Amino acid sequence: SSHVGSSSSSPLPERLRSVQAFGEPPASAAPSERMGVVAGHMGCNEEDCCESRKIRHLQKSQADRAVERMLEKLFSLHDPDGRGAAPEAAVVELVARLMALQQGVDLGEAGQDEVRSRLGHSGQPVSFASFETFVADALRSHSHGTASQCSVLQQLISECVDQNLAEMTEKLFRVQDLNDDGFLDESELVQLNKKVAMLHYGKDIDKEEISAKYKDLFRSKLDASGSPVSLARFRRHILSELEGIDADRVAQCSILEQWILEAISARLAFRDPSMQSLNDLPFL
Repeated sequence: SSHVGSSSSSPLPERLRSVQAFGEPPASAAPSERMGVVAGHMGCNEEDCCESRKIRHLQKSQADRAVERMLEKLFSLHDPDGRGAAPEAAVVELVARLMALQQGVDLGEAGQDEVRSRLGHSGQPVSFASFETFVADALRSHSHGTASQCSVLQQLISECVDQNLAEMTEKLFRVQDLNDDGFLDESELVQLNKKVAMLHYGKDIDKEEISAKYKDLFRSKLDASGSPVSLARFRRHILSELEGIDADRVAQCSILEQWILEAISARLAFRDPSMQSLNDLPFL
């Protein structure tokens, strides 16, 4: 894969409809019909009413599971290493934002102070169990019903993914900016991808072929004249490439993470004398 970026996820849970309860029957209704209302819905027998209760229970269970899945996804966005712990500062910021969404106002530093106080000011990473309990309590305190909770959680997930994509795209850019001048040069892209190819296929790769490939990529995707490009131009290209690979933005974060790790390995390879060449001199 190119380190400029190379050319599934579950849909969000559908909103669940609650079973509509009917009103009392008219006074003229037969006694059996009035008895049916006591047991369940108007005119239903005991078997129908039992089925109706099962439906309501199933819907509630599905809604609860939807909230649980969204909490898991939200936590994973703050635990990219999968260690089962999220930084307290990130959780504080997240819950303060949740409270702001629910109350319709930006609570600012005061909101974060309130969250820190509830967490106990420990400064320690937050486990998923604590995260789930804490966020679920915050949701229930202001959101009425699981549909409302899912809506708030989805907005938080969307905001977190956008932030992660922005930060990771910048990180990928910085890793590839070999001379640290704030721009990505055509020669930087070429030399970095030579190292990527050597790491994958050995030191006897056709370097001229790699050079031609990535010069063409740079000029067709980034700048037609081969001039250095800024982070903003790089970001537009990367996001476009990611969209072509997978429309799910959480999956895009995972793809970006792999590109970053590979670019870091390639950059470290510049220190290996056996992989160095004269064309590397500007970047050593």
